[in-house]
Amino acid sequence: MAKKPLTYENALTRAANLCARAEHCRFEIAAKLRQWGTDVQDAERILDWLEDGGFINEERFAQSFVHDKYRFDGWGRTKIRYTLRRYGIGDAAVEAAFREIDENEYVGILRTLLETKSRHSAETDPYKKKASLFRYAMSRGYEPQLISKIVSGLVSGADDFEVEEE
Repeated sequence: MAKKPLTYENALTRAANLCARAEHCRFEIAAKLRQWGTDVQDAERILDWLEDGGFINEERFAQSFVHDKYRFDGWGRTKIRYTLRRYGIGDAAVEAAFREIDENEYVGILRTLLETKSRHSAETDPYKKKASLFRYAMSRGYEPQLISKIVSGLVSGADDFEVEEE
């Protein structure tokens, strides 16, 4: 048996409670409202009310998302930017959030990720090891120039493995 759709008041209360517990963006709350079976017009009214009331704030969400993803999940700027775009977050909010990143901490996180990956790699060929580490860091969303500098310092040999500056 299918669940009964939430009324406007119940959906508003649930959405407000959800936003009060953690940062969410309009995209995430809209998905929840659809999941709860909320009418499209009611969902729009709820989303507007949440934004007007400060429950949803694009800049605050972007800042929180960037902070959590690079610090706790080890994501790079490229992956974070792509994900925020999928959530419909504007470029201005993303760039403002990126300015909050401590560059030394960001580089340190990448270095730690690559050192750990390098220690656990069974690869003995330096070129293949560098390529493997490079692919790994790229999949985490880091910038090629930064990856190249760190990987070159970690693995000796295969010195031709460099990314040119743009």
